[in-house]
Amino acid sequence: MFFSHKIEDEKFILFSLFINNILNGKKEFSSKVDFVVKEAKALITGEKDYYSINRDNYPITVFLSRNADSFLQTINPDTLTDQDYKKLLEIIELQGSVNLA
Repeated sequence: MFFSHKIEDEKFILFSLFINNILNGKKEFSSKVDFVVKEAKALITGEKDYYSINRDNYPITVFLSRNADSFLQTINPDTLTDQDYKKLLEIIELQGSVNLA
């Protein structure tokens, strides 16, 4: 049987894998994750709008801006900690299509 599969699901899975790699010590993935966090925070604060955010990460950026606004307003995207990445992963897993277990 065939199941519906969306490109957005792949983006969320890849983003989660990047976060997991960061948490496992591979900090070279942090620039990709940090960029999305900066975009989402800029969307929340009004520095950017839906038309000016990066299109490659659009679904993740919008999801974070809508579901993690209170968290994103408390962090500095330039200095994310492992606790911040863990919280981001929890929030992304709320999306539902990410199941890495």
